[in-house]
Amino acid sequence: MKENGFTCRLYNRKLNALLAALLTALSPVYAGGEDFSASEVNLSKTRLGWGTVLTGKVISQPVRTSRGFVAPHEGNGLTAFSENGKILWQTAFPEGISPYLTATHGDMLYLVTGGTKLSLLQNDGKKAWTKDSGFVITESPMPGRDGRVFARGKDEIACFGTKGTIRWKKIIKEQNEDIPLSQLDKGSVFLFASDGAYTVSPFGEIRGPFKTDFQVEHADTTDFGALVTFSDGSISLFTENDGVPQQKWMLPGDGKKTHLITRGFDRGKAAILSDGKITLIRTDTGKTITSFPVHGSPATLKHAERTTQGIILISGKNASCYTDTGLIEWSADFPDKKKWTHIIPSDQGFLIFCTTGWTLEAYRVKQLPATQGLTSFSTPEPGLYSELYGKTDKVSSISQGRAVNESLSAEMKKAFSEGGFGQKEKDWLPLLTNEMNAIGTAWNQSIAQTQTELPYFATHTDYAKEVVELAASTETLAFQKPLSLLIRRNKNPRRLESLVKAAGIIAWDPGYLMMTELGKVAEKFNENDELLELVCDATLEICRFMGKEAFVEKGRGILTAMISLKYSRAIREYARVTMEKILNFQ
Repeated sequence: MKENGFTCRLYNRKLNALLAALLTALSPVYAGGEDFSASEVNLSKTRLGWGTVLTGKVISQPVRTSRGFVAPHEGNGLTAFSENGKILWQTAFPEGISPYLTATHGDMLYLVTGGTKLSLLQNDGKKAWTKDSGFVITESPMPGRDGRVFARGKDEIACFGTKGTIRWKKIIKEQNEDIPLSQLDKGSVFLFASDGAYTVSPFGEIRGPFKTDFQVEHADTTDFGALVTFSDGSISLFTENDGVPQQKWMLPGDGKKTHLITRGFDRGKAAILSDGKITLIRTDTGKTITSFPVHGSPATLKHAERTTQGIILISGKNASCYTDTGLIEWSADFPDKKKWTHIIPSDQGFLIFCTTGWTLEAYRVKQLPATQGLTSFSTPEPGLYSELYGKTDKVSSISQGRAVNESLSAEMKKAFSEGGFGQKEKDWLPLLTNEMNAIGTAWNQSIAQTQTELPYFATHTDYAKEVVELAASTETLAFQKPLSLLIRRNKNPRRLESLVKAAGIIAWDPGYLMMTELGKVAEKFNENDELLELVCDATLEICRFMGKEAFVEKGRGILTAMISLKYSRAIREYARVTMEKILNFQ
């Protein structure tokens, strides 16, 4: 049926079964299961690899970071630990925590506290900020492409900037909280409610409801759109066209439920678990990569993901691991008396039980080489919503003057600080992008010197500084990389002053792109005290926002170098005081 451009061409169950059988017959199949030898592990007879005690039961599946895992547990606490059981940090929140936790860029975390509050945590568990959403948040926050994050309740959905400013808040009644938020190919949020499906753009534009013929069971995000499973076992990939979801492809079902496995895969692949079978697919086309029999079904499944060991299926009594070609790597039977809330399969060959007795207990199920450092963890690089931006070629020029007039500049500055600007940024972000690109061209000395007429930004420095500050104040990561490149390519100290200040305003620096360039500026301009003070200030702001690791990885090196004798006494003292400030708030 088709309504409002939303197409779900789902077939009757007999036809589904016929097509499914045909697809299976044509797909490459590798005999797994009992036909291959595997390591069979009885955990009742396996010595504990490592264990640790928490302050309560783990209340949701721990999230993976680049350094291990973070587990929310009773007692309003979080515990971060490595795959080998080393406790990285522990912290508690007196206001109470919800079981909603998400890892994001730079191992930072989004956590729901006090029911209605969203917190961004540094990678050592300290709060970067907390913002009250005004509604009870009912799901783990979903990071967007450019540093923004989405949170929802039963009837609400909101978007927050990188420093917690609420960009917009919308009402969509009776959302289906059993189906998680997902994102379409261009970046719009895809959600389901009692009256159908909705899309919500990153800027708060709502389209829908769009009706479906079959009950939706689950949705997940891939690089190519939202993968959706239906009650009849069929699976579809949805993309978007002008805010309207479009079905790009569909795999028919056989009337039985399926389970989608995306965790641990790169986002161009996924696995589908049906009764006794796994099918690996390409998410862009839906084409089968391979299919093989397994011991498991959606009905008995407790958790599934892919680690560097393989695809791991966990039921109530056992777990098994399969390679991508269907060979069994290992199978493990659980002790009859083992009581647990969640199990974590690790890249290093452990099954980690989160027990009801407030402990983490790890059992080795596969011996891996000591040198193996592979990880299945990855976070997407910050990106843009370019395809959803308003279309504009407007840019400052000698003939047309400034593209952002004084009134619009004041409006942007106030809005980025106070929030609630919603759809306006759809036009603001591309305009600022155009201006920042023009600044990059104008401030490149080799280009400017070859032109008979200097570019607008080569002679309008004050306005250029205004634009740079506006771009840095958007509370997105959209300008982190462009700003880093501008700092790298600039040799003019006066221009660098505004760029260095902007780095401190952005503050969130995944991959330490900006701090890397700040260190180079400090080394190159070692006699420019005014600029060096700004480098110290920007380093302070980034370390204040990102936490201890940013200081250890980059900030300490920048400031320690500035205490050397090649810098003036005033700068050595300024750098020392800056370092003390950072250490005091850690």
